[in-house]
Parts: sequence; structure tokens; C-alpha cells
Amino acid sequence: MRPVIRRREGKIERWHLTLKNRILLEHAYLPGELEGRIEAFADHDNHVRAHESLGNLTPADVYLGRGEDILRERARNGASIRPLPIAVCAITRRPPNLSPRRTQSLRS
Repeated sequence: MRPVIRRREGKIERWHLTLKNRILLEHAYLPGELEGRIEAFADHDNHVRAHESLGNLTPADVYLGRGEDILRERARNGASIRPLPIAVCAITRRPPNLSPRRTQSLRS
């Protein structure tokens, strides 16, 4: 069993709080509607929103191995960048049959 890492738990708790606050802004009258909003939030967070801790990349870009290419392109265009954290660069495994998901706006 792995030891509990409090720092990781805080990130998850913060993510759940943000999800809860966004979902509670509007009432969902059907279970499917609520599930759709949660899925839209997760898609937006993983495929649209840039995360500062990942060098202003999306988690999907980093996970699918596109992060270094994006950072090189930004450097070519004159944007100041910082390198990805070592732990992010060490991700080499790809799940089978994973393709970028169609992103949806939270407003839809």
C-alpha cells in the first residue's frame, strides 16, 4: 500500500470544490443533465484549460506527449517558456486507443 501524500489530496479536494461550485450555479433537473455537466467540466479541465504547473499546457497535451512540441513552437514564436517539470517529462506510457476528445464549452 502506498503512503498517503497530503499534497496530492489537497489538489484533488480543490478540484472537487471547483467542480461543486460550478455545478451548483445552475439546477439540474434530470440525472443525465447533471452527468453531462460533470463530463463537460472534466473535458474542459483536461483538454481546454491550460494549467500553470504544466507549463501552461493542458493535461491532455502532456499526457499524449504533445507538450514538448508545443513548448518548442512557442519558443520559435518568441514566447518565454519554462521547461516542464521532470515528473511530467517522465510520462512515456500511452493508453491504447486514446484519441483527443472533442472539447465542449461549459456554457453549452
